[in-house]
Amino acid sequence: MDARLRPSPNRRGARPRRPDRCGRVALVLQGGGALGAYQCGVYQALHEAELEPDWVSGVSIGAINAAIIAGNSPRRRVDQLRLFCERITERKISTHTPDGDVFRKVRNSTSALVTMTPGRPGFFEPRVPNPWFSLAGARTAISYYDTAPLRSTLDELVDFSLINEQSIRFSVGAVNVLSGNLMGRHKDIMYSSRTRYNTDVYRRMHKLKTQLYQALAKVPEDRLDENERRMKAELADLPEITILQIIYQQKAYEGHAKDYDFSGTSMREHWQSGYEDIGRTLKRQDWLELPAAGAGIIVHDVHREADQ
Repeated sequence: MDARLRPSPNRRGARPRRPDRCGRVALVLQGGGALGAYQCGVYQALHEAELEPDWVSGVSIGAINAAIIAGNSPRRRVDQLRLFCERITERKISTHTPDGDVFRKVRNSTSALVTMTPGRPGFFEPRVPNPWFSLAGARTAISYYDTAPLRSTLDELVDFSLINEQSIRFSVGAVNVLSGNLMGRHKDIMYSSRTRYNTDVYRRMHKLKTQLYQALAKVPEDRLDENERRMKAELADLPEITILQIIYQQKAYEGHAKDYDFSGTSMREHWQSGYEDIGRTLKRQDWLELPAAGAGIIVHDVHREADQ
């Protein structure tokens, strides 16, 4: 939440609900494959609390969810997110799973295996022939899966004219497949620790900018050169920001394949987890407060603080 900029009115002209002094709400969604349903539950809880984002950003599955949010009116967003989740999880594994973690592990592993073989409806499908049997330079040699089904799904679920109108700011991340680094880290590092690392780096950078401005403000104006004056003017407009960092908490029966277990059961569990986590978070009014003017950034690592 950013105290500096004022958001544009929504399409009906009414301002959405905001914490005191909050000028902009941003929703940043990371990658995580099947864990994207958790993000959908997060958005549903925000929507019901009338806390609509002014800016949505994401990578991977987060970019898809962000596009659905930005590409629909607020009243349609939850339904369209649910339709997307149901579309890509509609292939059934079994009609009944006995109670107990061991049976859920088997079911989740089976679902992940099914994802790897025929792909997911409306999302991706195996290339034929696959790269092992394709000549170098052939279209089928570039990846194991074809995402053409996803394009058709997004054409159906996203109104790109709304995105182009920029009534809500929309940003997504991408990587150059020729020059990008290989993400060979463990998934919990990619999806959890990496998020905390980026937030910590951003907070430290913001603090250094604040300290630099305070130092420049102590120097008489006639002692500053043109570049220093320009820097001082830019740093004088730093926003106050509150960051709520919320990360999916893995269940005991979930393993390393949780990001490609696209079973309907797991999707509903992930969605409900996101919904409940935001519900508990919004009850903490102190977490929604912005820092004092000039104080910079406050980061609430929701799950860690909740455990204290």
